[in-house]
Amino acid sequence: MKWTTVGSNSNTATDREKIAYYIASTPDVCQLYKYKIPITEDILYQLAGCKNYAVMIAKCFFFDKVNKPLAWDLEEGLIDEFERDLCLLNGEFYENLWKIISNKWKKIKPLMAKTFDDFSFNSELQLMERIIDEHLTEPFINFTTAKYKEYSPHRHKLMHKLSLKSIETELTDKEQKTLKKITKERANSKGEINKWTGRFLGACMILAEKDTYIAAHLSIYTELVKAKYAYNLKRHCNPSLSSHRAPSHSWVNGRINQLNNS
Repeated sequence: MKWTTVGSNSNTATDREKIAYYIASTPDVCQLYKYKIPITEDILYQLAGCKNYAVMIAKCFFFDKVNKPLAWDLEEGLIDEFERDLCLLNGEFYENLWKIISNKWKKIKPLMAKTFDDFSFNSELQLMERIIDEHLTEPFINFTTAKYKEYSPHRHKLMHKLSLKSIETELTDKEQKTLKKITKERANSKGEINKWTGRFLGACMILAEKDTYIAAHLSIYTELVKAKYAYNLKRHCNPSLSSHRAPSHSWVNGRINQLNNS
C-alpha cells in the first residue's frame, strides 16, 4: 500500500512541512513490532483506514482551508461531506495546538520541565509529534495489539456524550464515574491516555492566567474539542451516517470478532 506524501521531513523542510509529514506517517507501524501478536489481515485493514484518515488530516493541516484540500477526494466519491468536515476540524485542531506550542515554547518548556521529571522534549516540534502520536497512533496500537479489547458503539457514544456535557456543564457523580470508567478502557498498556496532551494543557491553563494569547487559543481549543465530540455523536445518532459506525467487536490477538451486544 502506498499513500500520498504530505509535507516533507527533509533537513530544509519548515516545521509546518515536518508536522504535516508526521501526521500523514501515523499510525507508526514500527511500533507493531514491539509486540508478539502476528500482523493479521484485520490489522492491515484497520491500518489502511487509519492511514487514509491521517493523510486527509495532514492535507487539512498543511493546506489552507480556503484551498479546499479535500475537494478532489469529495468529487471522486472517495469521502463524503461528513468525513471531509471531520478532517477539516482535526486540521484546525492541530493548527491551533501548534500555534500555542510554537509561539509560547519559551514559557511552556521551562514550566513543564520543572513540573514533570520525565519531560525530555528538546524542541517544540518533539512535543507536537508526541501529542500527535497520542491522538493518531496510540488508539490504533492499543486496540490492535491487545490480547483482548472490546469496542462497543453504545459506550463510545456515551463517552462522547458525557465528554461534551463535561465541557458545557457539571456532570453528576454517577456520570463522572461512568466517563472515567469508559475512558480508562481506552488507555494504553501503562494505563495512560493522552498523557502529554493533558500535561501540556495543564501548563497552558497556568500560563493563561497572565498570557492573553494562550488564554485565547485555549478557548479555541475548547470549542474545537466540543465540535469533535458533537461530530462523533452525530455519527452515532444520524441514521444517514450508519456507514461510519463500527459494529460491536473485540480484538483478540490481532483479529476481529463480531459481538452481538452493543
